[in-house]
Amino acid sequence: RDLERPVSYEICQSIVKQLTILEQARSELSPCKLQRKISSMKFRIGQKFNTFVNTFHTHHRNMNFKGMCINCHAVIILSRSMDAYLAPGHIHIADELKGKYDEAKKSITVFIDDFIQSGFQNYDRLYEILCSLKSASFSDNPKLPTLKKIYETTQLDLTKKINEAFVLCIDLISQSNCYYKAIDVLTALDRQLKRGLRYHLLMNELSFDCQRMIQEWKYEQRKIEDEMDFDRSNSEEKMKKWSSLMDGLDPKSEGLFTNLSRAWVQLKSGTTYHIKVRELHKKAIDRSSRGLKALENSDYRTLQECIDFLDLIDRNLGKHVPIASRESEASRQRALGFFLDICKKAHVIMESNNRNDIEKIFKDYRDIVLYLPFITASDEGKKAFSLTNQLMHDALVKDISNMKEYLESFYFAKFYSKVISTRKFGSFLADHCTLLHECVKTSEYVETDRWLDAISILCYKHFSQCSGLHHIEHFAILNIPPSSNQSDVERAYISLSKRYHPDKTGINDSTMFRKVKEARDYLVENINKTQRGDAGRPFDVMINEIGSMLRERAKSFFEQQCYDKVGTLLFRLDDLKLLDDLVAPNLDHSDTINEIKTLIRGYVKQARVDVDSNWSDRNYRSLNENISDLKEMEKYFKAYPDIYSSSWNSGIVQTVEEEIESLGQRACSYLGSHHTAKENRDNFRRCFLDMGHVLVELLWFKNTTKSVMCDVLEYCLSDDWGYSFLFEFGHCLQRGDESDTEVDRQVAQLIVAEFSHFKEVLTMVWNEETSQKPANDTVHGIKGQRRKGGIMEELHIKRDALLESFHSFDAQYKKLLGEYINPDADMNELIQTTAAITNKFKPLDCGSGWGEEVKQQIPYILAGVFTVFTIRRSGESYNRLSNGGNIEMSTKMLMKPHNIQV
Repeated sequence: RDLERPVSYEICQSIVKQLTILEQARSELSPCKLQRKISSMKFRIGQKFNTFVNTFHTHHRNMNFKGMCINCHAVIILSRSMDAYLAPGHIHIADELKGKYDEAKKSITVFIDDFIQSGFQNYDRLYEILCSLKSASFSDNPKLPTLKKIYETTQLDLTKKINEAFVLCIDLISQSNCYYKAIDVLTALDRQLKRGLRYHLLMNELSFDCQRMIQEWKYEQRKIEDEMDFDRSNSEEKMKKWSSLMDGLDPKSEGLFTNLSRAWVQLKSGTTYHIKVRELHKKAIDRSSRGLKALENSDYRTLQECIDFLDLIDRNLGKHVPIASRESEASRQRALGFFLDICKKAHVIMESNNRNDIEKIFKDYRDIVLYLPFITASDEGKKAFSLTNQLMHDALVKDISNMKEYLESFYFAKFYSKVISTRKFGSFLADHCTLLHECVKTSEYVETDRWLDAISILCYKHFSQCSGLHHIEHFAILNIPPSSNQSDVERAYISLSKRYHPDKTGINDSTMFRKVKEARDYLVENINKTQRGDAGRPFDVMINEIGSMLRERAKSFFEQQCYDKVGTLLFRLDDLKLLDDLVAPNLDHSDTINEIKTLIRGYVKQARVDVDSNWSDRNYRSLNENISDLKEMEKYFKAYPDIYSSSWNSGIVQTVEEEIESLGQRACSYLGSHHTAKENRDNFRRCFLDMGHVLVELLWFKNTTKSVMCDVLEYCLSDDWGYSFLFEFGHCLQRGDESDTEVDRQVAQLIVAEFSHFKEVLTMVWNEETSQKPANDTVHGIKGQRRKGGIMEELHIKRDALLESFHSFDAQYKKLLGEYINPDADMNELIQTTAAITNKFKPLDCGSGWGEEVKQQIPYILAGVFTVFTIRRSGESYNRLSNGGNIEMSTKMLMKPHNIQV
């Protein structure tokens, strides 16, 4: 018990003390038994030590400081407290683990520096470390206060170094008068803040607002670009002017006027054609590089702007700057490849058990579809988009289906886990896939997808009660999920109103700005109504109906006699307590359990009542079914005494057996003498038929009934007159009686077929009533004729040879009968021996007569055939009577062939 508890010095001292007592007692009690116990305990101590070591290494690989600290502490305690019970080298292992743990703590600074130096790119490992330290800092475990201090120090150090990096960005801008690099760095930092870095920083100590600085720097960079080159408002117009300028400067153009114009333009512009080409080439390369960086930073709007700019250069200046076309196509291919990789990751996630990982990549998936319309315009991108939507739809359908299957199979623990995971996964899809679906519907460039439609339908069906799906079109305008609260709406409105304000865009069109304001006003008024607490959660209806569903299933199982499934339900009923907190207000599992047990108890009680009722009515078939049901119930319900409190028998077996014995005694009372038997033949027949009904219809008592009926038939055959009486009784059963019902006639036929006594009596009567003439008389009485044309001629019979042949048959028949009548004899051997004789003469030509060899073998063939006939027809009866000592009667029972037959 102590080994199962958390490791502490007190527990270890208790284990050592107990082992010391066992070792002291080993010499006084059973040494071997105690030695095995002590060895087993030592092995378990070593096993526990190794488990902690292995677990530490796993946490070390994952940089899980909480796990490392707990397991390292446990190893140190075990190595110090249980030195005598651990394998050699354990102290070295503990020291090695402590060293690794200390190195891991020191390496935190290295990961911070790597994160800063990578321009806030290499964040995954640092994020795992920070999450681990934060988890440890909030733990009540007394072993973890050191990690809390480390976490606080790490927060301070990381915040400080980010501030220093920001100062370096400002220096870079002042030196180069270029904001690109600084924007890229802060964009990467902003992305990591959104991924969770903000929860690990001292945000009050951060010297700048990341998003505000990015917006300011982008604005300053655009001002620089506007001064240097094309702006958003007149890019197309300026490109056309540049096209005319480059056409005039192109040395390949011909004509005096053109050359003079070119010289004038060159003088006016102070540059040459090739210098301008290099400038445009550089601008195209710069935009392509910005697009690549935007792809890396998941800034797909900027990427599309870069591609549009390259396409603009290609349309107007393509013959002067051909690289623009190549860079535009390369950017498209890189974006497509990136999208296909995201789709592959989504496919892997959908086929795994942790579908909630889709949250990590869905934003990229959604933004690419909406902001890069050329992706879904391509066949490959469209196919990947549709397949990914299909897999998400199928995954949600499968989760809901599995949830129902677990409930129907009474796996309540699995059902609980599946409800939790499906609610989370389905709510995410209801938030983000429906938003994507609405945005796609209103997009001019992206075609809708049927699987995205199907996801939305599924979400409206199962998840609409807990989110604002009914207002999805307004959420889509603000580009926020339908589960957003009022604060989210306000933030989105502020951001979008700045973007679409006519003063900001420079375009005299306020349509989009007006839509944003209308969406905000509508949602502010309606969002609180949507998110009321009484709206419920997904699958609440299913969970609240579990009680009635289980009752119906239990009723159905009893109707179908599926008692094994009822037993499974009983076995898993206690797990219903897991479902109480899945809905509000909570379920009361105890009421549901009591209702189901009461229902099952009622069916069991009714089955017992039906047993007594059907026995009272002598309804044997129903009684047989009742007993079968009770025995099956006992098999599955006996572990629940409050439902199945006693055996299925309850005296019914004794009652039925006494009834069968009484019928047998009454039948025997009618066979006191030949005279009595004749007088009571109808009563005997009725009594025997009653036992036959029990035999046929009450299968649980078939053996008892058959034994009693055999005793009655044996009693009848104990006197010589009994054979003729039984012979007549058998014929009477076969013929039937006018007063018999159809069931009586069926039972009578089954009785005759079931008991060999009737067959034995028929055999004996055959033997007695069929007179056997001596073989000599039979042979001499034979006459032969053959037809020749239309005249019958006398045929000569070789009587002596025929008689001699019969004697050969008779001797071989008696020999074989004596050899094979034994029940242990192999009849197949006799059959194969006889068949082997006949096979030697195949094919047999009867037209020319039989030769002497054939005639000599015929007695042996017939001896084999009739031996098989006799044993098959009467061998069983003969052996039964012989073993009972009635040799004379057993001989009469043998059905031998008649001489004339032979």
